[in-house]
Amino acid sequence: SLPQLKAVNSTALDVWDANQRRWIDALSLDGVDIGFERDFADHPVRLPILIERLCRRGVEGGDPVRVHALFRTFFSALPQDAYARLPAPAAAAAIIRAAGGVALLAHPEPLRAIGVLAELLEAFDGLEALYMPYPDAQREELRMLAAQHGKLYSCGTDYHGYFTGAYRCPTVEAPVDLLERIGF
Repeated sequence: SLPQLKAVNSTALDVWDANQRRWIDALSLDGVDIGFERDFADHPVRLPILIERLCRRGVEGGDPVRVHALFRTFFSALPQDAYARLPAPAAAAAIIRAAGGVALLAHPEPLRAIGVLAELLEAFDGLEALYMPYPDAQREELRMLAAQHGKLYSCGTDYHGYFTGAYRCPTVEAPVDLLERIGF
């Protein structure tokens, strides 16, 4: 249902907010002149804003690429309880479907690399196979995986900001069966 989806989205924002605060507090303890309430009164902020503000405070010499790398390192090392309030992937997919949406698994390659993609894919309507950062061969393998499982596949860029590299305009179009499924 839509209210359930709204509730889960609210929880996701709360988790993002709490984890942003953890990072800012850790940076402050490491001697960075930064304060969550002072510098992020409008929290939670989107990732590009977070990176930009940390650069302005001199983190990693103001280099956005290095700040983003620091972000990835910090967030990947957070304990599981930092994300415990989020629904499991299958539950999230069910909530999306109950609200009338199509549940697609984003950024699937790391999941395939650790051997859990096929299992997770069963709970979803499809996956993001034509993801611009992936090489053509990887995109094709993921597209074929979706087909083998009778699943949809989507495309996307997921551009978070200039600190992740130059923007690449998508060179693929959304698959017709996906567009039909979402009502286009």
